[in-house]
Amino acid sequence: MHSTTVSKATIERAFETVKTIAVPLLDVTNRIAEKIPALRQTRLAIALTTILLTALLKAYQAGARAQRRAAQERQGLSREDLLEAAQEHRESTRAEDRSRLLLLRFIHDAYDIQRPVTRFVRSLRRFPLAVLRRAERAFGTQVHRDDIRDRAPFCAIVRSVHEDYRAEQARHRADQEQRERLQASEAEQASRLQARHESPESWLREALGALACQWQPAARQLLYGGVGLGRRWLIDALALLIEHHGPGAARDIADGVFQDFSTASIDRLGGDGVTAIRSLLEQHLPPKPQDTKQTRCTQNFAAVILARAGSIQPPAPEGALSNLPARPGGS
Repeated sequence: MHSTTVSKATIERAFETVKTIAVPLLDVTNRIAEKIPALRQTRLAIALTTILLTALLKAYQAGARAQRRAAQERQGLSREDLLEAAQEHRESTRAEDRSRLLLLRFIHDAYDIQRPVTRFVRSLRRFPLAVLRRAERAFGTQVHRDDIRDRAPFCAIVRSVHEDYRAEQARHRADQEQRERLQASEAEQASRLQARHESPESWLREALGALACQWQPAARQLLYGGVGLGRRWLIDALALLIEHHGPGAARDIADGVFQDFSTASIDRLGGDGVTAIRSLLEQHLPPKPQDTKQTRCTQNFAAVILARAGSIQPPAPEGALSNLPARPGGS
């Protein structure tokens, strides 16, 4: 109930924000419609309002996602750390801007650019400092030529170098993103392997599920006879079970896991599918323990027991004891 209320409140807040932004825009369209009566059509108004609200809602959602990402990225940082990082970024930006200004003024004076310095600096100040330095080096290799009278081509060199710089940065970003994806994939794989080694029973369930995907109802057999990733997982999971618990306990655990699997999959696989996967599992299970040999009773063993269980008169006392009178009770 609480989550539903929060969700509704979020939606209402979004619409309230969008309506606040849309009011002046719709007011402009109303004034236009008053000036041009041909535009005062219900269908046109509905279409325009739909487009406007859709665009505003998408912008609102994009802003919310950006805010959420920013909150996640600064997670764990205190307000003082954020203020310090922002101050460092501002100082770095100011320092780079000063460096660009000084470099452009130097280039203007050193190469005798036939253009007002203010206009020259303003036209090139937006380019990164690295681009300006590369362009200056490239321009310096040909500025000594006598056939170059006009120094204005420096601006064209800057734009050309900037295009190469952007392409290079794009390649770097693509390489970085690929490395990050690879690292994330490797970390995920390592985490998955660790979880499987810590819980071989779960890995065995995963293996049985993979084998179930190979069942072909029409052919009533496993694809490729069960050869594949699922079978590899099954073999490795059983090996870990044996390593952790021993052969006997590993077989009992595997039987329990398969029993749960067959109960959950019988409707989807049918009896033949469950039997086929069980047969594959049996190929790799540890052998059942053999019954220890016990000594069998001989033919006369029972007769001896029965004979000794009957009523047997004790032998008469020997010697002088037989002539002694009976001892009175209580003596």
